[in-house]
Amino acid sequence: HFRVLAIDLRGSGESLPCSGPFSMQDLAGDVIDVLDAAGIESAHIVGFSMGGLVAQALAVEHPARVRRLVLAATFATTNMQARLFLEAVGSVYRNGASAKQMFELILPWLFSPAFLSGPHASPYLDYPEDAEGEQSREDWLRLLDAQLAFDGLDLLASIKAPTLVVAGEEDRLAPLTDADQLTQGIEGAVLRVLPGGHLMNVESPDA
Repeated sequence: HFRVLAIDLRGSGESLPCSGPFSMQDLAGDVIDVLDAAGIESAHIVGFSMGGLVAQALAVEHPARVRRLVLAATFATTNMQARLFLEAVGSVYRNGASAKQMFELILPWLFSPAFLSGPHASPYLDYPEDAEGEQSREDWLRLLDAQLAFDGLDLLASIKAPTLVVAGEEDRLAPLTDADQLTQGIEGAVLRVLPGGHLMNVESPDA
């Protein structure tokens, strides 16, 4: 029912490597550049996890471009538990851990215990052979630093787009308290809780 543009943020996928630090607001500007290039005046914006921070920045700075907003598995600011984990992960990567080691370190935080214990989880447990070299260490860390620096709590009230917040009931990176914060901070926002962890889109694809 929709024309979908899935955007590789700078330093990710097929986008060019970064030349220096950037902010979530810079990434929101990149999204606007993509919309402009595609001739799209306004769109429904879906932000998942870190993409939810980009989506919030976009809705605040470019409200006329956002018809509806979906914030999934995300937060207005990194909660302390997730911050401690992500800062430690960043330190490990800066000190020379491989991308495969990073995958193995982060993986348990992405799914619910029940999903990880089932046979359907097996395709997600192995590091993809073609992923090595897909993203530079420097770009990964720049994205992490930009996420940790973002604090949109005081900006939530200025978001006027009709907003749906989607959360995994067993998400440990963006728990329900974060989803409640978004829902209460954005006037008229609606919360939908789905079975699963951070990647509840994988665990509950039909929903």
